[in-house]
Amino acid sequence: RFDDANSKCAVGKVRAKTGTLTGAIALSGLTQGKDGKWKVFSFVENGSTADPNAIKDAMDGLAATVNGCWA
Repeated sequence: RFDDANSKCAVGKVRAKTGTLTGAIALSGLTQGKDGKWKVFSFVENGSTADPNAIKDAMDGLAATVNGCWA
């Protein structure tokens, strides 16, 4: 995870758990932002026709954005 150029900044800063079911992909976790505050997030994609790897990269980017290292 976080292997995309846009999300590499989140390596070691985001703690999260993935989940998958038929037709659904999720990422939930927490991160301490640049402001020092803890932030909790949960992203769920359900019924998408997009490539699952593209969805995972997008969720990684969202987690990096929550952290504040990529906006």
